[in-house]
Amino acid sequence: MPAAISDSSTLIHLAALGRLILLREYYTEVLIPPAVWKEVVEEGRGRPGAREVEEAARVGWLKVVAATDEPLVRLLKRELQDGEAEALALAVERQELDRLRQDAGFWITEDLYRQALEAVGEGME
Repeated sequence: MPAAISDSSTLIHLAALGRLILLREYYTEVLIPPAVWKEVVEEGRGRPGAREVEEAARVGWLKVVAATDEPLVRLLKRELQDGEAEALALAVERQELDRLRQDAGFWITEDLYRQALEAVGEGME
C-alpha cells in the first residue's frame, strides 16, 4: 500500500464521521505537513479531528513531515492557505502532483500549477 499526503479538510471530515481509520486501511502511512498539524490538532482542540489525528500520530501511522522546498511553499502560499500550500509542496517533492490532478481530480489553476512546476525545475512540456 502506498503512502498518502493529506490536508486538513480530509482529516477533519473523516474524523467528524468517525471514519478517520479509513486512511489507515488504504495507506501504509499518512503524511501531513506542520501547518495541517497546527490547524487540526493545536488550533482545533475540542473539534473533530484533533484527538483522532493526535492519536494516529502517537501510534505511528500518521506522520508530520515538512516540505523542504521553501521557495515553492512561499509561492503556493500566495494563492492557498498554509496547510494546502505545504501539502501540495510535499506532494511535488514526492512527485505526486500530477497524480493529484489526474487520478484524484484535485483542482488547481493552470497558472499556479505551471508556477509550481517551474519552481521545482519541472517546466511543462
